[in-house]
Amino acid sequence: MCPEGWVAAGVCQAPLSYGGPCAGTASLGDFSEGMKRQFEENCRVQWPCEAACVSDYSLPCPQDWVDMGNGVCDAPALYDNHCLKHVRMHSEEFKRSFAAECGVHWSCLKSCAQDFGQPCPEDWGSFEGVCEAPSSYVGPCAPFANLQDLTIQDKAQYAALCQTNFPCQTLSLGKPECEPTDDPCPKGWEQKGSSAGVCVGVQYQGPCRPLIDVASIALIGKRKFMESCDLEWDCKANLAASMDSAAPGPMMMSRSGPVDFDGFVVDPSM
Repeated sequence: MCPEGWVAAGVCQAPLSYGGPCAGTASLGDFSEGMKRQFEENCRVQWPCEAACVSDYSLPCPQDWVDMGNGVCDAPALYDNHCLKHVRMHSEEFKRSFAAECGVHWSCLKSCAQDFGQPCPEDWGSFEGVCEAPSSYVGPCAPFANLQDLTIQDKAQYAALCQTNFPCQTLSLGKPECEPTDDPCPKGWEQKGSSAGVCVGVQYQGPCRPLIDVASIALIGKRKFMESCDLEWDCKANLAASMDSAAPGPMMMSRSGPVDFDGFVVDPSM
């Protein structure tokens, strides 16, 4: 009955992210397909595609519902169906039945495991720690959010509640994982300024800006920063190996004894 992201509550209620030219509520129950197309064009909305996704019943609650823990879900304030509004979703079979009978939907099954360790959802921008949704976002939440202090579990719940996804987890494909050293800046970059300061890549030609403050690198994470910006840090394991290889062997052990004016040890036997 309603455009994508809008909630059916007697009338269609626009999500908080809606920024189109029309009112935030509309009675569309009697609209024909042609009228819906006209509304779609005039109000800059879109209707969901048929068979657009496979519902992910591994998620604890339907879209827009609040996960109260222990399998219990609470309905949003605008939910006016005849079904219960405080429900224990105790099995996948029950969730399927509840979705069919009570007019609710589960989020689409994502084709990969999401990386909730990332600071923001997929395609969202980040500005001073605040995540900003792209203009295409039609979910029920505000198009901006500060997620800095959320745990991985909190972000998973946020993604389900706000109908957004985090980037896919990346696979190492057998490549040894690099544990970056404690150097604040990537290889070839210089640290400038007082205190933590900034990192400057004078010769850098990659996809990111050649200047970033050290605190932002810590927030993003060195591994993610390397991957996104095509950069490198020395790896702790490689550094330790190089130090071991540089250690003197049995034939290279230093000798003790008196030294001459040039600083060389004098062989006592001579």
